Amino acid sequence: MDKLIRRWIADSPAVPQPPEIRNGFFTLTHARAILAKKPSWLSDIKGDLQLHTEWSDGSGSIEQMAEAAAVRGYEYIVITDHSKGLKIAGGIDEGQLQQQAEEISVVNSTLKSAGQRLRVLRSLELNLDPAGRGDMDDKSLLG
Repeated sequence: MDKLIRRWIADSPAVPQPPEIRNGFFTLTHARAILAKKPSWLSDIKGDLQLHTEWSDGSGSIEQMAEAAAVRGYEYIVITDHSKGLKIAGGIDEGQLQQQAEEISVVNSTLKSAGQRLRVLRSLELNLDPAGRGDMDDKSLLG
């Protein structure tokens, strides 16, 4: 590994241009540099639109995610765990999605009872085949 790194430092490999579909996207480093110049922008964030929980490849529970969001003053978070088509990421099936919806409902009831304005919304990171069909059988589960 040491030799490889030294070779890269001495003769850096060409960095390919990103595909056109990625034009306009920022790297994390670039986004952080922009925010460092405009820290007030962080106070305008109202929520997070993509969170994975322990239901798939995340590590926190829905309740833990909601607690962290409340501390940040968010108005909403959206749980978007992976669907069953991505087993490597612990994708959830229709039955698990229904159980997760019930858990989200309980968390929302608890938040409301505590006077929190935060709302946990639910969605799914769904895998599509080349024809645009999803890997879940019952689309009504997201209703």
